[in-house]
Order: sequence, then structure tokens, then C-alpha cells
Amino acid sequence: MDRKQLYKETYDFEIERKDRLTASISTPITVQIAAVIGFSYIVIDIGLLQHWYEWLSILFLAGAAALLAFAVTSLVQQNFGYDYGYLPMPDALESYYRQLRDYYDLYGDQIVDGNLERDFEDYVVSRYIAEASRNGRNNDKRSSYIYRANLFTVLSLIPLAIAYMIHILALLGLVT
Repeated sequence: MDRKQLYKETYDFEIERKDRLTASISTPITVQIAAVIGFSYIVIDIGLLQHWYEWLSILFLAGAAALLAFAVTSLVQQNFGYDYGYLPMPDALESYYRQLRDYYDLYGDQIVDGNLERDFEDYVVSRYIAEASRNGRNNDKRSSYIYRANLFTVLSLIPLAIAYMIHILALLGLVT
């Protein structure tokens, strides 16, 4: 396989993966908003904490809130603070090529095995390697944060559901 093509495809893959990771936050955010709405409904409807089941609901809601806070923190970490690498703009590449050509014009006869086109291609390949590697590391880290965000979001729904069930049972008069 051609080295340049391999590293170009890797670079392109990591750029596409970056875009997919950025788009992947919509579902956790939607679920988190729904959880906050459910959380708010229960908190607003709870009385003056005179009954044991109200305290139990608050305990489960506190657990859900803590898990939701971890989820939101993971989403923030997933989306901010990453420096992605890109290939130089075409004018910068052309400028590098011209400088390399001028160098070869001046010193080309002194360079053993010198080849302008090969050296320029080696430069482009080295940039593909460097930027794809940086982007891959960033994407791996972001993937772990989105995994954590999804995990904590789902886990937060469990105590929220328990608190909601306690609340409904109390409204129906089945808990005293």
C-alpha cells in the first residue's frame, strides 16, 4: 500500500471521527434535559419533608443529581479543550514547495540522492502522520468522555425512576 494514501486515509478518518463525536452529544443532552425536568417535577411537588418517603425521595434525587453532574462534566470535557491538527493550507504548502525548489536550485548539485518531488511528498506525508496522530489521541480521549457521559446519564435515571415511583405511590396514597 502507498504510504501517502494510508496516512491520508487515516487523517481523513480522524477528521470525520471528530465530527461524529461532536454530533454524538445530542442524545445525552436530550436525556439529561428530560431528567432535569423529571427531577424538577418531583422536587416542586414534594411537601415539607414531613414523611419518611419524602426524605427517601430526596435521597434518591440527590444520587440522581450527583450522577447527572458527573454526566454533564463528562460532556463538557468531551467538547472543550482539544487542539486538532490540520494540514497546512494550500498556499502554505505551495510556499514550502517553492522554498524547497529554491533550495534545490541553489544546493541541488551538493545533495546526494536529492529529489525535489520526493522530499516534498515526504514533507506532506510527515504532516499527515503528525496531524492524524494528534487527532487520533484527541478523539480517543473524547470517546472515553462521551462513554462516561452516557454511562452516568443512564445511571442517573435509575435513582430518578425510584424517586418518581415513591412520589407516585405517595400521591396515590399507597405509602404512609
